[in-house]
Amino acid sequence: MFKLRHLDAMRAVVAGRTITRAAEIFGVTQPAMSRLIASLEEEAGLKLFARRGHQLTLTGDGETFFDAAQHVFDATENLAEVAEKVRAGNYGLLRITAQSALEVGLLPVAIEIFGRSHSNVSVVLNFRFRRNIENWLAASQFDLGLARVPIDDPSVRYEKFASLDVCVIAPRNHPLARLDVVTPSDFNGCTLISFARGTLLRYRTDELLSGAGVRVRSIETQSSGTAFHLVASGVGVAIVHGLAAVLPDGPVVVRQLRPAIRFDYAIIWPAGNAPKGPAEAFARILRDLAQTAQSRSIERAPG
Repeated sequence: MFKLRHLDAMRAVVAGRTITRAAEIFGVTQPAMSRLIASLEEEAGLKLFARRGHQLTLTGDGETFFDAAQHVFDATENLAEVAEKVRAGNYGLLRITAQSALEVGLLPVAIEIFGRSHSNVSVVLNFRFRRNIENWLAASQFDLGLARVPIDDPSVRYEKFASLDVCVIAPRNHPLARLDVVTPSDFNGCTLISFARGTLLRYRTDELLSGAGVRVRSIETQSSGTAFHLVASGVGVAIVHGLAAVLPDGPVVVRQLRPAIRFDYAIIWPAGNAPKGPAEAFARILRDLAQTAQSRSIERAPG
């Protein structure tokens, strides 16, 4: 088995061309350098260097051997680079699972921000129904989760990181887009992109609108991402989780709903596992964006 130290000594001789210079490069005495080269040649069973005066040059076998050794040098240098990136949290895989109703706004924006400083981290993003997320995290199949509070599974850890009012999203040219604050009566006659029956957001919005005697045409979906695209296409409007408050200006505008419907949101960690560098970095971005969303909600609040 060739020792990396012997291969490094060979590289020093190739660079220095004399034992004296190679010893200076390698930081050893001349006799020690000579012994390293002799040991390498003995182990390889090859004459690697030929002496011409004071200089050492590679033999034909030496050139072939050295070319092959370059792959070892490249791999070693790459490992050092990988180690540095791992220490900085900029290497590896980040597995995220999130409640399907939280696809719009915060997560896509967070992933875009994360990618700017973590270009060597691959991201796996999986959306699931609320009831399945805790089970997946309890089994440590993901590094980080995002869901609405409460979290009932004692086998996971969580931190509440945001408390936000739901938002109304509407096409830019829709009548609701001209309002700063949307009330239940404003939905009368609108096409409303609704979430599936049985979800808490659907229950709360149905309760709000029916209590005001509002009639809407409903299109039902299980995904906030689908709801967003339907709204962007001008099909209708939607009431979505407050994490959408960080959406940038575009074909869809975000408006506040009053009376407010508020939910708390949590970052969920697999129990017993210390968060990896990328997961910790991503959580910091989520917390910062939550502050932005809360600030925007305050700015939109009626005076």
